[in-house]
Amino acid sequence: MEGIFNVIVAAEDVHRGKPDPEMFVYAAQLLQFIPERCIVFGNSNQTVEAAHDARMKCIAVASKHPVYELGAADLVVKHLDELSIIDLKNLAAVESAEFGSEPELEMEPDEEDHRHPPSSVGVDDDFW
Repeated sequence: MEGIFNVIVAAEDVHRGKPDPEMFVYAAQLLQFIPERCIVFGNSNQTVEAAHDARMKCIAVASKHPVYELGAADLVVKHLDELSIIDLKNLAAVESAEFGSEPELEMEPDEEDHRHPPSSVGVDDDFW
């Protein structure tokens, strides 16, 4: 998997496993992304809970559980090929009241917008 992902975090890299969010928070730190701009993929309610506790969005893949059991996820799909770039962009753009929104900064008209770091897509190791 090296060379495919910028960062790989395994169970032995953290002290507590899911549903504790430590693994996801650590991955975000290594990537230098704020958690609110990350999307976690998983296939269990423990993953959804850990992602939300880390202040991240979560896409649940209903491979082990029925879709209705994963309703707490931000998006549920049966197969990854159901996702589109538009789905990911829409999910990354959502500012949930639960997570709060980032403060708006006053900017000079010619300045570039550097308020939001790029989003990251993290993959949970549960379904590989």
